[in-house]
Amino acid sequence: MKIVFSLILILSLTTKAFSQPIPTTEENIPFLVTFGGQSETKWGDDDFCQVFFVLIPTNYIQPFYIRVFDPDCGGQFDEAKGTFNTKTSFSIYGGKGCYTDPDSKNTDPKGNYKAGNLLATKTFADESKYDNNWYTF
Repeated sequence: MKIVFSLILILSLTTKAFSQPIPTTEENIPFLVTFGGQSETKWGDDDFCQVFFVLIPTNYIQPFYIRVFDPDCGGQFDEAKGTFNTKTSFSIYGGKGCYTDPDSKNTDPKGNYKAGNLLATKTFADESKYDNNWYTF
């Protein structure tokens, strides 16, 4: 019985070790924010774009999901500077070049930063059904 309990404990700790919350606790911010294109850059968003890389091993055969929390622009967690007139697009790329193209790794979204094959895309505006909810690609 001790062996089974130890194995369950190790597996549950391992799951947390391999997951990565964004933003991290150390960053001391509750959510990531991307401002609209007419916002002032002095708030820290100089290009109104965020890029994340997720590498999935080729031998991984289980379902894999990408979920975005509160993807709409307007509502409980969004910062208003005037009216909510922004749309936010999320795009998922895969295949050859999606993370190896040099432009995809630059800090500015220029050139071929959208390399690879477009697998999914969704644009959100001020839509209450997505406020404080998850969207699954």
